Amino acid sequence: MPQEDPCYSQKPKKPVEPPSAFTSPTAQKMLQRPQSGVARFFLGSLLLAHFGILFLNNLAWSPAIASVWPYYAPYVGKLGLAQDWGMYRAPARFDQRIEAEGITPAGRQPISHDMLGWNSSRMLYFIEGLCVRNSPIETSIYLSWVYDQIPTPFRPEWGLTMRREVKQIPEPTDTNTRLAWRPKEEFFFWSEEE
Repeated sequence: MPQEDPCYSQKPKKPVEPPSAFTSPTAQKMLQRPQSGVARFFLGSLLLAHFGILFLNNLAWSPAIASVWPYYAPYVGKLGLAQDWGMYRAPARFDQRIEAEGITPAGRQPISHDMLGWNSSRMLYFIEGLCVRNSPIETSIYLSWVYDQIPTPFRPEWGLTMRREVKQIPEPTDTNTRLAWRPKEEFFFWSEEE
C-alpha cells in the first residue's frame, strides 16, 4: 500500500485570531450579564450631560449662557472646545477708517475713494496692511502710483496724504457713549511737479 504524503494527511489548522479586548474572561462576564437599571441610568445620564454641554457650548453667547458657563466651562476646557485661541480670544474693540486728502495751495481737500480706486474690499485690505505695517517707503511708492492715476483736472497740485483713523467701540450695553476718531498713522506723497 502506498504511503500517504505527510503534507496532505494533516488536518488543516484553525487560523489564529488576534487577541481582542472581548476575549478576556472579565470582558466575557461583563458581556454575558445584563446591565442593571442603575448602570443604564448612570450611563444615560453621562451621555445626556455630555451632549447637553456640547449643545450649550455651540449656542450664541447670551446672559443665559453666561450664567451657566462657570458650571460647564471646566469640562469644555478639558475637551479642548473652549475656543479661547486666535480669533475667538480677543475680538477687536475698535472701528477704523482710511481717509485720503489732496494737498493743494488752498489746504487739504478730501478725495473720494472711487477716484483713488479704493472701491473693493480687497483694495481696502491692501491699504490697511500698508498702514498697519507702518512702512513709509512702500506707502510712498503706492501713493506716487495712485497720484499718477488721478485724472489731470482733479489731481492735487502738491501731493497726497493717506491717514488711518481709529475709534474705540463702547460696550454693547453702553448706548450713551460717543467716542471720537483718533488718527493713528499718516503718510504723505509730495508731487515733484512745479
